[in-house]
Amino acid sequence: MKYILIVLVVGIVVASLVLKRLKNRKAQSQGNVIKFQKKSKQNLQKCSYCKKTSRLIFYASDEGTVVGVCKECRPKAKARDMLPI
Repeated sequence: MKYILIVLVVGIVVASLVLKRLKNRKAQSQGNVIKFQKKSKQNLQKCSYCKKTSRLIFYASDEGTVVGVCKECRPKAKARDMLPI
């Protein structure tokens, strides 16, 4: 009877340790996940001319300043003979 009781206690202790270790592994693997948005906010900036938020192409002016221009304002930059960067 004592042997059965000892084996039962040891079995319960081993089972609890195994379950605790598995639970810790799951918690660590899920804690380091970062979700990304489909469209990054980093690519969307305001146009220097119309102030709309969209993807920009950057041009250098004759004065050395950098201007971000959207698709709609691109003809304005080309009319001023700006060079794309």
